[in-house]
Amino acid sequence: MRVQKWIERVSYATLSLGVWLTASNAFAAGAGGNLPWDTPLQTITTDATGPTAHGITTVAAVLGGLAWAHSEHVRHVGA
Repeated sequence: MRVQKWIERVSYATLSLGVWLTASNAFAAGAGGNLPWDTPLQTITTDATGPTAHGITTVAAVLGGLAWAHSEHVRHVGA
């Protein structure tokens, strides 16, 4: 009975190691060529992380603050 459990544990360990080693090779595989949507996605990423995004965020924050200041919510905070 002990030998059978030992063989079972060793087989599970071997299987786990095999899956782990195979998966690491799969993750290391290189990508194919350029896909048609790579360039537009790169452009969107650049625009969303550059100075344009910071400007839009600043304007949105200022407009949100002004809208909040002129709404009913500010009366509840000061009361």
